[in-house]
Amino acid sequence: MYILILLIPLFWACQDEVFTTTPSDSFVKDQPIEMEINGNAVMLYPFEVSSSSANWGYSYSSEETGATSDWDGQTNTDSILQYYGDTYCAASICDTMTAYGYTDWYLPAKNELEAIYQHFSASSGIFQSTYWSSTESSADEAWMMDFSEAELQIAMKSNYNDVLAIRKVN
Repeated sequence: MYILILLIPLFWACQDEVFTTTPSDSFVKDQPIEMEINGNAVMLYPFEVSSSSANWGYSYSSEETGATSDWDGQTNTDSILQYYGDTYCAASICDTMTAYGYTDWYLPAKNELEAIYQHFSASSGIFQSTYWSSTESSADEAWMMDFSEAELQIAMKSNYNDVLAIRKVN
């Protein structure tokens, strides 16, 4: 009984732990991060979406999906899903997730992803992986952002990278 009494206050103390992202920003653990990207209020899911990485799509296709917007990840995600259907890929992971009571998550476009990097910077330690964007480069390649190298890169769609999800705030 004494152990239980000691652990409960420790659990409650950890629930509201605040992490600093930049000198002017902070967020509460396991809470969505609200920010502005290109004049739009968005909510960022604060963790990698999948427990493992995912591919963007199949690079063996000879056709492009039409997901070419640099700023509109929602439209890109819709184009990817229209092309690939329910296939397990980065866009479908975002589209099918439910978090914080919302179901309208999408894979960010390359400039949205870069804006997330710029907002938090690699020095914050929050996101340190390589993440897919929803922006297609060609029939077999798409854009990704390497947060540890601060660099947008093009990779084969069949490669596996981590996934971040965002949603527009109405």
